[in-house]
Amino acid sequence: MRLVLGLLLAMLLARSAIAEAETRPLFVEAVDYRTIANVDGCETEPYYKPRQYPQCSDPEKLYAAAIAFAAAHNLPLMIDWGFDECPGCQARESALRAPDFDLSSDGLLASMTQEQAASFSSYTRGLNQIALVKMNSHGSFQHFQDFAERIGAQSVASDLGWNKVWSPLFMLVNPETNEIAANDWFGGYSFCTLIEEINEGLQQVGIATRKDNVVRQCYMPDEFTSADMAAWSDACETEDRIKCFWLGYAHARSIDQASDVIARISPYAKAMGAYTAACEQGVANACSKIGRMMHNHDSVAKYHHGEYYAERANEFSARACDQKFLSACGSLAYGYRYGRDGLERNLQLAARLFRVACVAHDPWACGHLSRLTSLGTEGTEDYIGQEETLLAFACRNRNDWACEDSNPQ
Repeated sequence: MRLVLGLLLAMLLARSAIAEAETRPLFVEAVDYRTIANVDGCETEPYYKPRQYPQCSDPEKLYAAAIAFAAAHNLPLMIDWGFDECPGCQARESALRAPDFDLSSDGLLASMTQEQAASFSSYTRGLNQIALVKMNSHGSFQHFQDFAERIGAQSVASDLGWNKVWSPLFMLVNPETNEIAANDWFGGYSFCTLIEEINEGLQQVGIATRKDNVVRQCYMPDEFTSADMAAWSDACETEDRIKCFWLGYAHARSIDQASDVIARISPYAKAMGAYTAACEQGVANACSKIGRMMHNHDSVAKYHHGEYYAERANEFSARACDQKFLSACGSLAYGYRYGRDGLERNLQLAARLFRVACVAHDPWACGHLSRLTSLGTEGTEDYIGQEETLLAFACRNRNDWACEDSNPQ
């Protein structure tokens, strides 16, 4: 079982609009930060490494330079909100450089329909690249937060459930219209793949077309009717994978509303069937949902799958983790952490998997990563000194156990 232990950004390959593909990075730096003036009276905080995120740079001038670069080269602009002391940002940057994480624009173009790819290539004149600028989101530097409010970035972050622009968060900008779309992969608790989210963001800001063709596996209808479910069922029969996913989600909600085990059997079976159809068609979130559903409803799962249901659940979680649906990596890590559900106890592997999920902004996984770091587990060296930060993050997000001053053993 190959578990992919990294995620996100940095470089990609773009195809020439004319002949054979030419390798080039997807993300190109839009600004030389050394040329940007600082705001008056700002002092940079000490740090033991060269800084990746500007602290005192004037965000107005920084953004203007980035927009000018993007517009001049016909490229969309991506804003990377973060700060150097952010554990998730550090881990993400490390993961991006992992040799087994291939971020090529072939993947981006492959995720699009022919119409979408043609639209994107037309906009970028065949470069198929994205300009990148980094902004600081640390609360100590209010000028960046004020700037986020002015350009509408705060409003976008609020729509994702963030009290303020925080980190790690990515936003795509159309340099011609200044329209902004957030990459929800880092907003709240959705864990779609980066490539899919870039595709979605490009469409939201009008640079790629045919939005309805995106497999929006992180976005499910808040409200739906029996007629909607009937339509999704018909579409699922014709192998519409996202409608299968939505149908599974609708039936899974019925499980939670059922009063006892017997009442849960029918909606469980229907949810399992729809999610399985989506999972087999490549919707990683559906594979993850199956694993979680089997663990959360163990009595019904045992009725359907027999005494080895937990091992089967882990197989689905592993599949989702392999496909970079990273919250599933956290679920798998828990089994390795405690040696349960057919998995042999392996703290090193658990630490690596919790790290992957924590990079995906999963507070539950970050809390467990903190505890393994306190134990001195191999693979957690990068988080030494960050234990309290990780626990506080988990605590703020309703993980009550992380709020307790307990023994990490």
